[in-house]
Amino acid sequence: MLYIRRAAAKDAQTIAVIQAESWRRAYKEILPPQSLEKLGSPSYWLEYWQKELKASTAEHYIALEGDQAVGFFSLGEPEEEDREPGNRELRSIYFAPDHWRKGYGTQCMSFILSNVVEAGYRKLILWALKGNLIGSSFYTKLGFLQDGRERKVKPDLPVTEVCFYKLLG
Repeated sequence: MLYIRRAAAKDAQTIAVIQAESWRRAYKEILPPQSLEKLGSPSYWLEYWQKELKASTAEHYIALEGDQAVGFFSLGEPEEEDREPGNRELRSIYFAPDHWRKGYGTQCMSFILSNVVEAGYRKLILWALKGNLIGSSFYTKLGFLQDGRERKVKPDLPVTEVCFYKLLG
């Protein structure tokens, strides 16, 4: 049975490993090899997650099957262009590749949607890498729509993200 709890500073290493593994598998056809080598490394993400879990105003959660972490996700205030009353952003959702297609994503999304609605939000926004067919089909299956917007991920990465949203309640 899946157990979801708030992530703590002690989870930084676990989250960094899950994110790196997920990026290596999910984005191998999207990112250039040199970018994937860097972004697919747990050490790249570790410092980020150490800081993020201590100082962030976002809500970070870890999903566990028994005592094994299988994934994580983060919710927060949307970026500037989407910052209006009633909007919430799913900033990240990743699972270790060995745990893909086992229903964990659906269970976590059910948890996310319930909590976001309960907190009074009316729209959930997320950004996904363009060309991420696994992610895009998952979001579409759950009723998310693309709004047509795209943005650069980082100035030094030659990839873009597309915006998905779901109206709630």
